[in-house]
Amino acid sequence: MGSSAATEIETGCGADRVCAVFRGPGQASLFLDGRGGFAEAWGPLVAVQPRVVLAHRGDQAGGARAALDTLDRLVATRRARGGSAWTGIAALVGYDLLDRAPVSTRDDDGLPDVVLLDVDASILATESGPLLLHLRPQASPGKTADAIRRKLDGAAEGPASPAALAPRGALTTTLPRPAYLGAVEEVKRHIRLGDIYQANLTQRFATRCDRDPFEVYRALARGTPAPRSAFVETQGFALASVSPEVFLRGGADGRIETMPIKGTRRRHADPETDGRAARALADSEKDRAELTMIVDLERNDLGRVCRTGSVEVRDLCVLRSFAAVHHLVARVEGRLNPGTRPSELIRATFPGGSISGAPKIRSLEILRSLEPRRRSFFTGSLLWFGDDGSLDSSILIRSAVMTRGRVLIGAGGGVVAESDPEAEWRESCDKARALLGVFGLAPEDAT
Repeated sequence: MGSSAATEIETGCGADRVCAVFRGPGQASLFLDGRGGFAEAWGPLVAVQPRVVLAHRGDQAGGARAALDTLDRLVATRRARGGSAWTGIAALVGYDLLDRAPVSTRDDDGLPDVVLLDVDASILATESGPLLLHLRPQASPGKTADAIRRKLDGAAEGPASPAALAPRGALTTTLPRPAYLGAVEEVKRHIRLGDIYQANLTQRFATRCDRDPFEVYRALARGTPAPRSAFVETQGFALASVSPEVFLRGGADGRIETMPIKGTRRRHADPETDGRAARALADSEKDRAELTMIVDLERNDLGRVCRTGSVEVRDLCVLRSFAAVHHLVARVEGRLNPGTRPSELIRATFPGGSISGAPKIRSLEILRSLEPRRRSFFTGSLLWFGDDGSLDSSILIRSAVMTRGRVLIGAGGGVVAESDPEAEWRESCDKARALLGVFGLAPEDAT
């Protein structure tokens, strides 16, 4: 994200507290957090009274096309009037948006596939110094520096540390261990038949919990800081994400890049053990091959909307160590064709290759037959379209969706020809462990 002129607001509030202050009954919330000091971090940005302009399910009239047409229109209208990188349109997009299969047989949550938030004012929290207020010139009269200062008056004291988040019921999963092992074998069968090269199989954990969604987010972010961490709340559901993965990122100059992640090893408190885990990942032929296949897919996806010859692999199989896990990361970049609309970019690249498979379309079909429930926002994306022409986004891994008194947490991993079913199940559990741990739950206990 870029920079622009801003109004300074002197206060003792941190970003968490600012977000808490601007939450309210029936009021949407958007917090692009990005804590942890990572190079790819966004924010910390708190939207001031964002407005929900669309909450759409793919099976509604017009389907995905209607939702994406609305996104195109909103983004184009705002950018034609000018603005900064810190005001714009946020798009929360579910993994299943472009899925043409019938919804009713695989859905029990009633969640939208697309939520669009209009942001005319935001507060950027710096590590040291005042808050920075960014206002769009056309912002409503209530969104002024004086009004926002008054809102923050008396809110300088920080909130208490998040309490333990005790669940109210047992932990369940859509794919218990025997079913997960069987699904891995089925993916491998399709690989042997030549249908696909790999597919990212996931399971979804669920438990009852009536805690405040922002408490859940703060507990997750405190334990697992991540460069793409974010909190989104609208009427009916909330999303808490501590994702480390960049989906798409670019500027007004047409530059675009994606940073897929593949390969995972748990972090360890003992430095020597942790170092061995990192080296094992860096040396893993299986994990490197898996990421290389996804890089080829991402090159093809970007090539659909980028200038001929502009797509290049900048980084391949770089070891990155985050709070809970080590990952291998790549970076693919290109230059968009002039006039590329948001809908065209999403249709060319969504869902991300790292959480689907290769070839993508056939992998999606196979995964649909093996995963009992729709993924909803898990492995979807949160995108930010700045008024200045910039774009930033995440892939929603390491995420919890809270709706109807339940918490839904997805986890999975890429399956290739060499995959060991037991190891794949363990990897999916390792990815869910940090999130489920804040509820005092272990993934292995799910039924």
